[in-house]
Amino acid sequence: MQLAKAESEAYQFEPSMFAMLVLDAFDQATTLAQLKDIHLEHDLDDEAEGLVLADQSLLTRALFNLLENAIKYSPVESRVSVRVSCTPGWLRCEITDEGRGIDAADLPQLFGQYQRFASAKGIDGLGLGLSMVKAVVDRHQGRISCQSVVGRGSCFILELPLLEE
Repeated sequence: MQLAKAESEAYQFEPSMFAMLVLDAFDQATTLAQLKDIHLEHDLDDEAEGLVLADQSLLTRALFNLLENAIKYSPVESRVSVRVSCTPGWLRCEITDEGRGIDAADLPQLFGQYQRFASAKGIDGLGLGLSMVKAVVDRHQGRISCQSVVGRGSCFILELPLLEE
């Protein structure tokens, strides 16, 4: 259902303060983090005050999916962090975990539908979450990538065009 909505034409874009979307997703993920005793942190400050043109509901859901995955694949008592920064024309959001990591050979297929890799063994899921995130990011004219080291964790990097003021 989420993937279908993410791929549909029914986006409602409006100028949005990115920090508020992150905080909404962060609040939704807090209970999941507490259940695993994972320390969830963010560095939202003036850098995060950037405005983006967003479908607030879908972009918040995409951010939540990234946080949920970071928590799901991280060990108990580890850390998941969100960093937001701005470069000319772009807002960058990094979600970093201390989880299992993803094999470099799997990274090119990471955002495809129904992708489940060896690193996901023992974790519930259909393999649709990241394809939904990519569909949302694409519709926002953004970019998403992942840097990962097996056994050390992953960093998902979301970049969105800043709204010119």
